[in-house]
Amino acid sequence: MLSPSSRSTEVTDLAAARQTTERGAAPRRARPAGSTLVAALLGALLTTLGSEPAAAMPPSGSYLVFDSRTGEIVAKHNPDQKWYPASITKLMTTWVVLQAIRAGRITPATLVPMTPQGARQPPSKMGFKPGEAVTVDNALKIIMVKSANDVSWALAEAVGGSKEAFVAEMNRQARLIGMTSTHWANPNGLPEPTQVSTARDLGLLARALLREFPEAEELWHLPGIQYGNDVIRNHNHLIDHYPGADGMKTGFICASGFNVVASATRGNKRLVAVVLGARSARQRAEIAAELFTTGFESTGGGLFGRFSAPETLDHLMRGPEAGNPVRDVKQEICGKKRGEAPDPEDLGGEPPRSAANNGEGGAIIRPGSPEAAPRRTSYLSQRFDPGPPVRVWLGGVDAAPSDASAMLALAADPSLARIPLFAGGAAAAAAAMPAAAARPTQPATGPGAGAGLGATLKPADGKPMTLDDKARRLQSAAHTPEPPKAKGKPTPPPQARVEPKKPTPKPDAKRTAQAPKPDAKPPAKKPEPAPKKKPKPGDD
Repeated sequence: MLSPSSRSTEVTDLAAARQTTERGAAPRRARPAGSTLVAALLGALLTTLGSEPAAAMPPSGSYLVFDSRTGEIVAKHNPDQKWYPASITKLMTTWVVLQAIRAGRITPATLVPMTPQGARQPPSKMGFKPGEAVTVDNALKIIMVKSANDVSWALAEAVGGSKEAFVAEMNRQARLIGMTSTHWANPNGLPEPTQVSTARDLGLLARALLREFPEAEELWHLPGIQYGNDVIRNHNHLIDHYPGADGMKTGFICASGFNVVASATRGNKRLVAVVLGARSARQRAEIAAELFTTGFESTGGGLFGRFSAPETLDHLMRGPEAGNPVRDVKQEICGKKRGEAPDPEDLGGEPPRSAANNGEGGAIIRPGSPEAAPRRTSYLSQRFDPGPPVRVWLGGVDAAPSDASAMLALAADPSLARIPLFAGGAAAAAAAMPAAAARPTQPATGPGAGAGLGATLKPADGKPMTLDDKARRLQSAAHTPEPPKAKGKPTPPPQARVEPKKPTPKPDAKRTAQAPKPDAKPPAKKPEPAPKKKPKPGDD
């Protein structure tokens, strides 16, 4: 029997059940204790497996992060959106130059002269005068650290023979790498409406450089260069603000915003991040650092990712943004007035992100929710010393200062080269190899030693210049010796003059009419040579 208190409780529960039924809902049934326990365990399992740190979604136009070894995608956002690459273009310029070295077309000691067109390129630049020259080794270091537009242009003219031939090779090499959405129009990344790329394509380029040219590793993380007494720091602030960062290249023009292709390593894992369209140098570095940190801390995929093939760079589905036109952020970055462009080297231009401004104003943050978790105010560390700068100088290897570091360990290896290079084809590349192999034995003597690939074509005046100018100078030099040859050929002209004189004595018809006169003339001619012979024996 139920006690009065139990009966009253049961009646109350039945009444509540009737009211719930009348409202249209079924009465609740008590769950067995076993099912509740199973649900709790399943929830904990899903929480454990599925609560991997999600990749950050920082504000930028496009980004992509992947494992350089496996190609596995860590995070992505609009990877197929067309974007202006800016100075990241110089990674492609470097790729073509490295291919030319490997093919034996040039060597790190080959001289690159500054050309008039190169000297006219706007900053960033070294300001070399036309005729001044640096080695290929120094040129590569300069464009990777200083991002000098004038040196990039001169390097393209020296290696390709002309800027147009070099850019054509850039586009051909891009197709070989798989960069199907990229088009190059110049070798330095200055504004050009048709020069576009995507985060996916730039990721393919970065991976190709890291895989195919391990001997060029030093290029990607040079802390700075020293030219004379001037020290120029690398524009990639990750190198000295993010432990483990080891490259590669930044870029900025108003139309593109702040771009970077960067790599970082922890343990045996190396990640590559491509960030396009950041609003400042600070934000660019913060976004890349946050993506790196999240990628290193993530073990990948969650519950379903563990049972499915990961998305890779080679099998990344093309996004709908691929059909969009190229994004131009000039008004957002630089404004409408001149002088409003931000400083591309200023790392302190924007306060770091903090927990106070992560959410929207007035939002309720519940205790225990992800929003309530403490967040880092910055993924960058205090600046640390990445090492001393490397020396660069004008002239050849013989002009190197005493404290100059060793040249890059780059050498010809035709078995690995992507030949044919340029329009010359495989035959031209093979023909260039013995000449290139002979050049290191020729001592470099500074700007007058030669001009890039045309070092074997010595100019007439001893000043370096482009290949086309040299060819013209050589042609003019070839014509200048012809006048002395004309002076040495006065003998044929008199013969030509004798011929017109012969027609003058052609009045033989008159002489035939005066037959006795020709008989008298021959004896008159004979005595003339006789007196000439008489004085000779008299001289004896």
